[in-house]
Amino acid sequence: MLTAPRIVVIDDEINHAKGLAECLNKQGAACLSIHFSGYPDEIVECPDVRLIFLDLNLLGADTDSNKHFDTIGGILEESIKPVGPYFIILWTMYPDKATDLFEHLVERFHFVTKPISISPLDKNEHLNLDKEGTVKDPSALINEIESIYKEMPEWCALLDWERHVMRATGDTVSAIFQIISNYEREKDKRTDLLRRVLAQLGIASTGRPHFKKDFFRAVNEALLPILEDRIANIRKTFNVSKVWPQLLDESADQELREEVVASLNHMVMFADLDSSHEHERGSVILLVESIRESFCDQFGMDEKSTAYKQFGCENFDHENNDFRWVLVQVQAACDFAQGHPGLIPCYLGLDFPSKYLRKNKRTPAIWQSPFFEIDGSLRVLNINARFTVSLSRNTFKSATSVYRLRDQVVNALAHHLHSHGSRPGMLSFRKK
Repeated sequence: MLTAPRIVVIDDEINHAKGLAECLNKQGAACLSIHFSGYPDEIVECPDVRLIFLDLNLLGADTDSNKHFDTIGGILEESIKPVGPYFIILWTMYPDKATDLFEHLVERFHFVTKPISISPLDKNEHLNLDKEGTVKDPSALINEIESIYKEMPEWCALLDWERHVMRATGDTVSAIFQIISNYEREKDKRTDLLRRVLAQLGIASTGRPHFKKDFFRAVNEALLPILEDRIANIRKTFNVSKVWPQLLDESADQELREEVVASLNHMVMFADLDSSHEHERGSVILLVESIRESFCDQFGMDEKSTAYKQFGCENFDHENNDFRWVLVQVQAACDFAQGHPGLIPCYLGLDFPSKYLRKNKRTPAIWQSPFFEIDGSLRVLNINARFTVSLSRNTFKSATSVYRLRDQVVNALAHHLHSHGSRPGMLSFRKK
């Protein structure tokens, strides 16, 4: 329940670490002070850190630079474990040391996210080294820190968005608290009312018989629309940083490389796959082996013909793992949430390298995904509305999961499938 710190100060001089942290805390920037005593395992994990102040000479002034760099790299890789983006401010009077440290981390530490930049600051200019490590001029230090960020407005903009989303999340929680406080003043009664409100949120989301199966998920589903509205209206609620207009130069709207576009598509199309989500709505599984073995009987055509004529894929090779027949779970959201019995509705899809995409006209029954990237390969997922498969729950759960489509993709896919399946036809006569 206590969030990991986002600003961290690490120094082998306890007063220096404490003095800097106290200064930043008084400025309204929550900061964790860490006294480095030579044992990196004593430092807590801070995956969401955005700014790290580091003393260069954590091992004492007489040690060579590479040992200092290795110590810092070890702290990042084994203790803090940042996932990025984050910046490092290095206490040093020698700017070249910051550059050398960055190159050292890139070259030798491969299992930790690298900082966006490492900027040098002279500790002697900002700390009273003989007076408990207090900051000489807090305003000057803050201005210098901000000047480092302002040199990279693109990252500032992204972090500004993150800051406002966090505030929107807090505002959502506050709104619930306000409702509770409006109707109950006593502590125990407020707690009891909150419990019942959370239960009603879950019931509204998944139904009374089902909300207890996964209480967190049920409440989360109910709160998402509230949070989404607050995020959508950030511009109206909070003062957005002035850094955004700086990004709109002549190069801002230039097209991206295909590989970058594919990676972005992967991010917006696919959710992380873990054991708790791998068989949810939108799950993509490999075609069940029993169906694959009787492919022609099941679908009326052999695999290669089906791939070309019905899925827009050229040069299909059933022995090549680059071509994957998959089934996509497109169950109605309410049916899935409420756990209704019955077979799981799936549609046949073909996941294959985009270079084999058929160039001429394809059947309108196909829903084609944007290009996406998996393991360096540009791929596409084609799904045909005419190829449906229904699986039992046990069969579906025992199948091999490939990835899971995000809700917005599943909804777009469902619209295409249902629109194609319900298209009207009529009898008419025409003159030759």
